Amino acid sequence: FDEGNVENASVITITATDQDIGTNAALSYFVSPNSYLAIDETTGEVLALQTLNFDQPDFDQSLSVVITAVDAGTPVQRSSTTELTVIVQDINDNAPTFNTTYNFTVFENQPSDTLVDTVLAVDIDSGANSQLSYTVEGTDADRFKVQPDGRVLTDTMLNREQRESYTFILRARDNGSPRLDGTTTLHITVLDKNDNSPQFIRAGDEIQMNETLAVSQVVSANQAEASDADTAQFGTVFYRITDSTSTFDINNSTGAILLKKTVDFDAGETVFTVDVTASDSPTPGAGVRSTSKTFTIRIIDNQDNFPVITNLPGSAIIAETNLNNFFTVQFTDGDSSAQFRTSTFAIVEDSLEAPNGFVINPTSGAVRFSSDTGDGLWTNTTLGIQVCNTIGTSCSTIQDLFIDLNRRPELSPTYDFSFHENTGPDVLVGQLTASDLNCEDALLNC
Repeated sequence: FDEGNVENASVITITATDQDIGTNAALSYFVSPNSYLAIDETTGEVLALQTLNFDQPDFDQSLSVVITAVDAGTPVQRSSTTELTVIVQDINDNAPTFNTTYNFTVFENQPSDTLVDTVLAVDIDSGANSQLSYTVEGTDADRFKVQPDGRVLTDTMLNREQRESYTFILRARDNGSPRLDGTTTLHITVLDKNDNSPQFIRAGDEIQMNETLAVSQVVSANQAEASDADTAQFGTVFYRITDSTSTFDINNSTGAILLKKTVDFDAGETVFTVDVTASDSPTPGAGVRSTSKTFTIRIIDNQDNFPVITNLPGSAIIAETNLNNFFTVQFTDGDSSAQFRTSTFAIVEDSLEAPNGFVINPTSGAVRFSSDTGDGLWTNTTLGIQVCNTIGTSCSTIQDLFIDLNRRPELSPTYDFSFHENTGPDVLVGQLTASDLNCEDALLNC
């Protein structure tokens, strides 16, 4: 008799026979006292007193009662008994149930069939109706499988960097007919292993630095920056310079390259190489993963030197007949780049009060008088000369050039002398006189 039949459902009809006739053969049926079964006195039909539940705790699935058939004979009623055993059969009337949701963890990079954890569903039916199978449903559900005993296993090698957690519908299905199922939520978090090395983010390996950068300043804030696909302590990147350079340093936690000592482009310090190692631990050791990269640091020349006039202070004595380019100013410049060594010359102090004076070629540094005749030229003239870079405002100190004019002696315009013929040798004919203005100049010896 299947469980689940409603109250008064017919279980079986008991039939007895009596060879008498008439009222002596009229039969009535009775059942021994019990809680589950009754009998129709006239027909012998056994009925259920209540809905039978096979799965009810302490329910006896085998119900035994005594059926008595009694005739209506007189003066003596005769009876007969038989034992009726009703076997209550289970039907699949209960679905599997979970009593919780599940949150499991598993390390990445484990082989297939690695045990994650165990789940459990309960089906209070019996036999095949309580035999369960499990499935997971959702995106990437094929990466896991659940055994009939509830063991959750990996079905492939997991990579946390590709996906760090999974949420599935976990379904338990019985083997009854029809099959019933129950569900819960299964969440699996993939734990990290140190299986990734830091990687430098930027492809370039060249850094430019101005030679005037101050010590301890940042050369490059992020060119050496690296990232690690792992998490937590495995994904924290630490930096160090692994070559023997004493010129540069690096921030251990940010990867910013710093200047450790000054550099001088003009002293030949134009290119440096720096080997940077990015690791997932501040100290090298077993299990530490690291990546190295060589960076080229190119120094940019700056206008950090002043021009220096090399042949002044000094003096020049010029002939009145040669007033053009009688002196050339020479200089040196410590900068290496041609653009910073291109300079212009200028007279910044001129003692002449006359409107005409000296000029200097701004490119060559050749000094000349502004008038070809020398008109207005005075002696003992001092010029202040300066050289400045054409880019920026870098100028030399002002140097003095003292100029003295070597003038021609002045003779009287004409002389008339007379003497007698036949005058002998060494006889005075006349006296010539001339004056030399240079004698007023202390530089000349008259």
